[in-house]
Amino acid sequence: MTVYSIGLLQGYLPNGVDNAQGYRERFFDDLELNNYYIFFDAPIRKYIYYYESLGIPHNKMISPYHYFTKRGHVSLNDSKDEILDRMKQTIRYDEIQIEDDYITLYYKNKRILVIMLDDHNKDYVERVLYYKDECLIRTEYYLGGLFYAEMYETRKNNDGSLYAKKIKRTYYMIDGRVAFEVMDINGKTYNCFPDGRKMSDYELLNEYFKALKFSEKDILIVDRPGNQMFAQALFENKNDSKLLCVLHSEHYFEVNQDPQTALYLNYEYYYWYKCSKYIDKFIVSTQEQKECLIKNLEENQSFIPDVAVIPVGYKLHIEEQDKARKDNTLITVSRLDGRKRLDLIIKSVVKAHIQNTKIKLDIYGKGTEQYTLFLHNLVNELNASDFINFKGHVNVNDLYVDYPAYITASMWETFGLTLLEACSSGCAFIGLDVRYGNRLFIEDEKNGYLIKYDYVHDENYDDYITDEMSKKILRLFEDKERLHRFNLHSYEISKRFTYDEVLKLWKSLICDL
Repeated sequence: MTVYSIGLLQGYLPNGVDNAQGYRERFFDDLELNNYYIFFDAPIRKYIYYYESLGIPHNKMISPYHYFTKRGHVSLNDSKDEILDRMKQTIRYDEIQIEDDYITLYYKNKRILVIMLDDHNKDYVERVLYYKDECLIRTEYYLGGLFYAEMYETRKNNDGSLYAKKIKRTYYMIDGRVAFEVMDINGKTYNCFPDGRKMSDYELLNEYFKALKFSEKDILIVDRPGNQMFAQALFENKNDSKLLCVLHSEHYFEVNQDPQTALYLNYEYYYWYKCSKYIDKFIVSTQEQKECLIKNLEENQSFIPDVAVIPVGYKLHIEEQDKARKDNTLITVSRLDGRKRLDLIIKSVVKAHIQNTKIKLDIYGKGTEQYTLFLHNLVNELNASDFINFKGHVNVNDLYVDYPAYITASMWETFGLTLLEACSSGCAFIGLDVRYGNRLFIEDEKNGYLIKYDYVHDENYDDYITDEMSKKILRLFEDKERLHRFNLHSYEISKRFTYDEVLKLWKSLICDL
């Protein structure tokens, strides 16, 4: 039996799905499963190292591009010394300059080649850039040998400045032979093979899934809905394997529930609804979402597969801490995103600070430049920079325990890994009474406060919410004994999500397939 997790994503900010895949790897390792993680795109080192930091070994990462170049799995051992020696023997140069991050070869005072070193290991090479008359003409990318190269033509901008226009990408076999070339032909992208075959991206993906020869013994776990092209290729080639689709996001939106998403059915899951008869099992993180999902499938007259409830995260150890926590200080940890409504948190803290000047807020996380600037400007406009601090994106696992309380104004959370981390660190909570994670980790008046929230509201509703939230902040810090009871009850709630408890659920699911 082989378990395939589909797929690893590149080019986006760190998110909960990535962490969930890392969490799951530990379960599969302990269950001694033969499992792999599939990149849809040609993986680059930055993201390989990122997923490794989450617990996924790079030798379990595969992709269509590794299959077609006869590589098997991701490899990172491209020796700086070996590649430099080879370049010295093949490139005409008269000067070499060695820096910490790169090595440059010159000929007659002109740069002709630059070896860019791996950011994580300076003994390895990431890519090699070739120049002619100081213009970039070729870039080679290394992943267990020369993986692919991009060729460029020098073009002029309207202002007369020069730029390098990519004209094609060539993938190479492990032995150095050409595997295939990616080119634009009449406005369409094709993968062109030496034997004359031309494949669209869909055909390439379809051929890859077909080559994996999924059988009744295999399990396919899809973490990201992806586009219709990917889903169609997977459905066509799943054969008798078991297809499990994990809903990491909300599947159905109420009016105003998400500022970035259309109403009702989440477009990401449209194809899953449409083709639900091909899905063996949906996996969600909470019982509440299971009930909502079944109801929505019924309303859409879609086939209803079995729905399993398995928390997306866990805590390896839960140990009550007696250490002193920061007085009157709140923590919030999230992607800086409009759905998280950090603006409501900031305004609420500012209102509470008027009556209790000891109250502080620390914000951890990063987001788009535009939204981050909006939040910084808001803090400055409210003259709150002395007591509201932006801490950036750091590893906060050991920091939650320093804070007495966690605050969230997120419009929804399918589970909430940061909520789990805060809960297992004994933080009290303030949050909106919205599905699903808040209701899972926050028990009103027992370990914090849930604030009633209605998605259908008028333009003054934000003022009402910040008033209510500021009242809860003040109440939270006015009674230290009650706050301590809240802290202790959070520890109790988090014991439902220990590693052993979640491992039992995964073991049961796999044995039942």
